[in-house]
Amino acid sequence: MTLEGSLLAGRYRVVRRLDAGGMGVVYEALQEGLGRRVALKAIHPHLAEDPNFALRFHREAHAVAALGHPNIVQVTDFHAAPGERAFFVMEFLEGQSLRDVIREEVKLSQTRAIGIAIQILSALEAAHGAGLVHRDIKPGNVFVVKLAEETELAKLLDFGVARVVEDGAPTSSVGGLVGTVAYMAPEALLGGAIDARADLFSLGATLYHAMSGVRPFEGKTPAELTHALLQCEARPLEELVFGIDPWLAAIVGKAMRREPDGRFASAAEMREALATVLGPRSQSLRKTVEVAAMVIPEEARAPASATEDTGAQPTSGRVTHPAVSAEPFLLATRKKADASTGTEEAPPTASDRSEDADARIVARVATLSAAQRKTRREALQAELGLAKNPGIRSDIEKELAVLAEADVFAIDTVPMKSSGGAWIFVAVIVALVIGAVLFVRARSQPEGPRVPVPAAPSR
Repeated sequence: MTLEGSLLAGRYRVVRRLDAGGMGVVYEALQEGLGRRVALKAIHPHLAEDPNFALRFHREAHAVAALGHPNIVQVTDFHAAPGERAFFVMEFLEGQSLRDVIREEVKLSQTRAIGIAIQILSALEAAHGAGLVHRDIKPGNVFVVKLAEETELAKLLDFGVARVVEDGAPTSSVGGLVGTVAYMAPEALLGGAIDARADLFSLGATLYHAMSGVRPFEGKTPAELTHALLQCEARPLEELVFGIDPWLAAIVGKAMRREPDGRFASAAEMREALATVLGPRSQSLRKTVEVAAMVIPEEARAPASATEDTGAQPTSGRVTHPAVSAEPFLLATRKKADASTGTEEAPPTASDRSEDADARIVARVATLSAAQRKTRREALQAELGLAKNPGIRSDIEKELAVLAEADVFAIDTVPMKSSGGAWIFVAVIVALVIGAVLFVRARSQPEGPRVPVPAAPSR
């Protein structure tokens, strides 16, 4: 039953259907008298008669209205009357869901994806602080609003399946599977106790999808998808996102760990860890999330498994990211004191991070064959034509320059299948070099006096 054209509560004229979720249908409506466009969410007709769902619908409206966070859609009114479908009214947003952005652009830049994730983590921090676990974080529930050039506002939508956690104790999802399986934390999928860390897993999976263009877990059937999420590891982001910051890949991997204790302890921890990756690229976000870069002693660094997939580390060996590198040092600003002088080592500067990024680009390009360099160059040229952000364009141009230099100086060699083949190859090269040297020396020797050759006697 559609509500288009209806006048609800005597003041909301329904204009058109926008979207639908598990609890209700969202419409665009006009608030008569004020002439204001609003979004109106009406409960599904088949759920309206169920008192449990009606109560949950009312709870969603009340919870979101009480939060009043800039990164959570604002609720301005609620209406429920006998014989009518209950609905609540929200601010009308101009933009797209992250799901639609991914469909159009396939992959988001690292900077853009981090900016959106940081804002959603800020929203989750407020929700978790109020005792709410969202339980359905996914691209479809993240809305992106364009504010100005290169500036976006992310809004978290749909608290319809949110649950209240009393006094920080985890809640159980037994009695009905809620959420979207492709982004769901394993403990939620198994019907076990869940807490705020389940939302961090889902956000990690959402961030993975936004940057790589593919979901971390796939399956042709629900059973295959469930098996993949519970038993398989997601493909490393380094294989899907060329040039990804290894610390960013490690942060996403940490958020998506199967055991809740292995993830970030809170939305604030994950938010601050992501903020360190941004560096100086987004001053506006860094003003809202002020996190100093941290220098950690060698003995406190993470084990190799935390970053072994990347095969690349910052060349200075100094910069690490708090919530990834060492658990005891999470979210602490630590400076390395010099025992001999009593001075402190300064935090890494923007130029330090730039040099590290340049070194990673050079190191990664050096591993590519000529064919791979050609493919990568074509992809980058296509991205350059679409990129508008000056920072992103600068990164692309820098990598194109490194690829061009590699094409000039690199020599592709065929790897030897055995040590014997390698020795034969070396021997042939040495022989050719010696032969060339001897030939040059022979040609450079001065000619001796000519000896006349006697003529043959005539007969």
